[in-house]
This record gives sequence, C-alpha cells and structure tokens, in this order.
Amino acid sequence: MENIYGRFSRDYGGIDLQEIESNADNPPIKIRNWLSTTLLPSASANNPGAKQTMLPSADANKFLLLQVATVTFAGTFALETATAVFTITFSDDSTQVFTIGATAIGSPGVSMVDIAGLMKDNTYIQHISVGIQSNISNSEVTATARMIALQV
Repeated sequence: MENIYGRFSRDYGGIDLQEIESNADNPPIKIRNWLSTTLLPSASANNPGAKQTMLPSADANKFLLLQVATVTFAGTFALETATAVFTITFSDDSTQVFTIGATAIGSPGVSMVDIAGLMKDNTYIQHISVGIQSNISNSEVTATARMIALQV
C-alpha cells in the first residue's frame, strides 16, 4: 500500500508533506497580510500613479498564492471612475492584470473565482504591483490596497 505522502506529492504538484510536517519549527507556509500606503492616481486621466509592490519576504519561500485583494477608495469623487490596477508577475516573466473599480468611497474586492481565473499552470507568482488611476485628470481620489497571500 502506497503511503499518503507519496500519493499526495505525486497527485498534487510535488508538495512534500513529509518535509512540511518535519519542519514545524520553521513552517514553509507563511500568511502575508500586505497593506499599501496611500495610493494616488497620476495627474493625467487613465494613467496609474506610482505603484507599490508586494514581494515575498526574505525569511520564507519565494512565491505567493493570492487569496484576497481589496481596495479602500477614499478622497473626493467627482463624476469619475477610479480603478485599482493590479499586475501579477509570474515566474516565467509573463503578467496578468486585473482591476477593481469604484465610483464612490468604499471597499470593493474580488472573489476567489476571479483570483483563480488569473492563475497560470506550471508557474508561480513572483510579485504583485498595484496602482490607481481615474478617468479624469487631477483626481482627488486616494486608495489603499490590501492583499492576503500565502507565501509557500
């Protein structure tokens, strides 16, 4: 009879449960709860302002598995749509972009189904960048972004 560790490792992408179990003092999986500082749009319409990047921390393994992404929009909304632009960079240097938009102050997010749809086979996430933009020039909207990820 095959042991469960070998079967799981073979069937689920080479995860070595024996390694995880034997490394309890230094767990290989770390929860990351990342919050940006205030994000601002650029002065020109439809261009993101300065981006901030969630990187893997140095004290754990080097790839991220995104679980939650939300944005808290604040400031003064004119007749505009503000959009947070998230750029995921994968291990093969390809990127996927997703957005979260708002027309008023609030904290919208994306679903796990949406996040799952962004993932690519046989790659891992190296980092995730976020910036905000508005569809009008000189917007007074601000935002903060929160991402929760597993670092494995």
